[in-house]
Amino acid sequence: MRMHLIFLCGTLVALLGCSQNSTAPVPAAPSNLYVADFFGGFNVYATPFSAASTPVAEQTITGGGGDAAIDANGDVFISTPSSVEMFVPPVTSASTPSLTIGPIAGALNIIGIAFSPAGGLYVADAFSSKICYFAPPFGPATPTTVFSAAPPFQPTFLTFDAAGTLYVSNFTGSSIDVFTPPFTSGINAPAAVIAIAKAKPFGVKLNAAGQLIVGLVDGELALVNPPFSSGSTPAFYVAAPTINGGIAMDVGGETIDAAGNLYVPYGSNGGANDGLNAGVGVFAPPLGASSVPLFAIRAGLTQPTGTAFGR
Repeated sequence: MRMHLIFLCGTLVALLGCSQNSTAPVPAAPSNLYVADFFGGFNVYATPFSAASTPVAEQTITGGGGDAAIDANGDVFISTPSSVEMFVPPVTSASTPSLTIGPIAGALNIIGIAFSPAGGLYVADAFSSKICYFAPPFGPATPTTVFSAAPPFQPTFLTFDAAGTLYVSNFTGSSIDVFTPPFTSGINAPAAVIAIAKAKPFGVKLNAAGQLIVGLVDGELALVNPPFSSGSTPAFYVAAPTINGGIAMDVGGETIDAAGNLYVPYGSNGGANDGLNAGVGVFAPPLGASSVPLFAIRAGLTQPTGTAFGR
């Protein structure tokens, strides 16, 4: 995956901060699965999901898709390298964006996007080392707040808990940085740092039990139990799975359905068959060190990077 290969030139540490309430917001029951694809745009898959699932809609976006997020209204937000596009469901292959937030000034490589419990949109720009906050109602406006952390800081994906604590995968910092609100423009110090030394972190998600699931570029998953502190370490790692006959790598933005099933986008194997081992692996709960995907959704995907459930 070309975007990820650029990242591999950096370094990594997983940072994670203290939180009084690390419980993730309760996800909606799965309806449609939105999958952002770096070499395309995004695809939509309808339930029930299986290895035979095919897209019910495919969208091509200039620059490719980075991540997917759904707001409280059910609108679909897809990140591009310099902007965020909003689609109003039902999304079809013929749909056009209802709104484009951006181009965001100074944006170099937007990847992860997430909504806070209060409904604000947070956008991670990996190459400019910043996080942009947009307050609703959204429009083609400048960010309300732009903040960062002391270097090295390269935010890729991000997620919130129910208390509004922000968890950021810091690629070159080799960490998950945890920030407690309020967030202010400029440099913000993380509340805590958890090192994930085994491989570079990329995706990050909280499950209903408040555990952090960190996706690594070598295809592994790391699970960190709460309470979180700078001394926290992964309880275990889940090995990279085999998809389409090869080892899958580059774990992007995961998502979890109401039943606790984990949907993990694997971008590539980084070798001569780059992209042939891509897909969204589906894991049943509880996640353990020996977990393997029940199946992988592959049709229509080249480099899946972010996932979200919507209508």
